Amino acid sequence: MQGTTHPVKELLYTIGDSDPSLIILHPSFVHFETPLREGTKNSIPFMDQDPFTQSVAPTAVQLPLFNSQCPLDRRALMIYTSGTTSSPKGCVTTHKNITFQAECLVKAWKYAPSDHLIHVLPLHHVHGIINGLTASFLSGVTVEMHPKFDPKVIWSRWQDRGSSTMFMAVPTIYSRLVDYFETHIRGTEQESAARDGARALRLVVSGSAALPTPIKAKFAEITGQTLLERYGMTEIGMAISCGLEVEKRIDGSVGWPLPGVQVRLTEKETGQVVESVDEDGQIEIKGDNVFLEYWRRPEATVKEFTTDGWFKTGDVARRDASGAYFIQGRASVDLIKSGGYKISALEVERKMLGLDIIQEVAVVGLADEEWGQRVAAVVKQRPGNLRTQLKQEMAPYKIPTVLKLVDNIERNAMGKVNKKTIIQKYWPSA
Repeated sequence: MQGTTHPVKELLYTIGDSDPSLIILHPSFVHFETPLREGTKNSIPFMDQDPFTQSVAPTAVQLPLFNSQCPLDRRALMIYTSGTTSSPKGCVTTHKNITFQAECLVKAWKYAPSDHLIHVLPLHHVHGIINGLTASFLSGVTVEMHPKFDPKVIWSRWQDRGSSTMFMAVPTIYSRLVDYFETHIRGTEQESAARDGARALRLVVSGSAALPTPIKAKFAEITGQTLLERYGMTEIGMAISCGLEVEKRIDGSVGWPLPGVQVRLTEKETGQVVESVDEDGQIEIKGDNVFLEYWRRPEATVKEFTTDGWFKTGDVARRDASGAYFIQGRASVDLIKSGGYKISALEVERKMLGLDIIQEVAVVGLADEEWGQRVAAVVKQRPGNLRTQLKQEMAPYKIPTVLKLVDNIERNAMGKVNKKTIIQKYWPSA
């Protein structure tokens, strides 16, 4: 499964890697047909997908053979990984994986036929297709699909109180919702209805990227909603989540393991399990939620599992005395070792976003002979003295010593930044 916003080059990569029997083309993307046909050398049949009301006769195309038998261990879905730390891989999940992932959330978040989800997330990510669509369908939730996110539309729907009980999004969407409220709704006659409508929501989830504390706080001030944070990825669906009880959620934490999902932390060098609290460790996951394989990459699949069957996520977290997990970031790009200190890029980003002067930021580590790595930041900022404010917010060793001011920070459809691309773009010699 690939996103509709991807350029032809990336679509051709996915087609070439996944070896499909059929390409179904929606009329909205008919402009892709010629380059895709040329790129696939017409070896794969195309099928037009006209809206039902416009269809006169079925398209003459040879359909692949379908099997009426559907064992739970059969391959069901392939979603390509985000490719933020390596080239995208086809992540294959079975019917058993998908059913477990969805039912797990239905139980934890109490989906019900009385719920109504406004769905704005792309379907080529777990967040959109499993959390948003599959779990909703299994539990009878009404799903209102939107082809793209528009803050004006969402605020309008929320003002129609009772039109929605659930909303799921990424941090950048919540940031845009806050900005739209401040610019177009606050102080107007719509403000009361907008606030009341948002307060009426039963479940508001943030995920797919780290949630900056300032965005969480601003959204809560406007809506009365404390965003529910959770942790998951393409290979495992959701594994950890805060609970529905708002008063038990911990700021900065993604919560506790979901029912049936096993989570442990291990030391990178030794592989030993980290038993103590407040100590960083590599997150490893085990359970029926864990994917089957990377498509046609047996060596890559084996590499990501321990000898005793745990999936190595590549993320680092710490766990407090209550068992709640705090994500520190990707081991490959978010953990910076500078002058003997271990620094979480996500923590530095959260601190920086707490300053009014900062609009967007991405923190990375740059190789350095003296320090091992230097803390560097790509920043979109408002006018002001950034360094002076940073000294008041964090320890000196955490403050970025290399800054690059930009007009925009590129993100993918789920609001994630490819930090390896950031380094190559702004510090090519690093």
